[in-house]
Amino acid sequence: MLLLRQPELERLGEYQQNHRNFYEWVGKESTFNKEVPCYSSGVKELRTGENHIFMTTDGLVECPNTSYSNPKNIFRMFQGVVTNVNGVMKLLDDIQLKNGRDSTTIISWIIPNDQVATIPSDLK
Repeated sequence: MLLLRQPELERLGEYQQNHRNFYEWVGKESTFNKEVPCYSSGVKELRTGENHIFMTTDGLVECPNTSYSNPKNIFRMFQGVVTNVNGVMKLLDDIQLKNGRDSTTIISWIIPNDQVATIPSDLK
């Protein structure tokens, strides 16, 4: 799952930047090694200001006794922390405490963007 937290998009309720694609795998059974490879790609413009990009596996979003399937609840774990790493550690500690049944990988970084982002024509 790829999430993006940015105040402008957050006001619109937009966090998730992709959706789960079944039958797209890398590993022992890899869809990249087929006659016609299957993969998703794309480019996303970052909005002006702070952009928090967050990627995780289903081990986090499907952890029992949590509500991490809702991106707002993932980003709440970063509120009031000193560093990005502290937020990631809070998430990992929480799913360990709640006996997550699957391994979890998290990649999280915060990117400030001072470039002017595209503005819809109806707002100009």
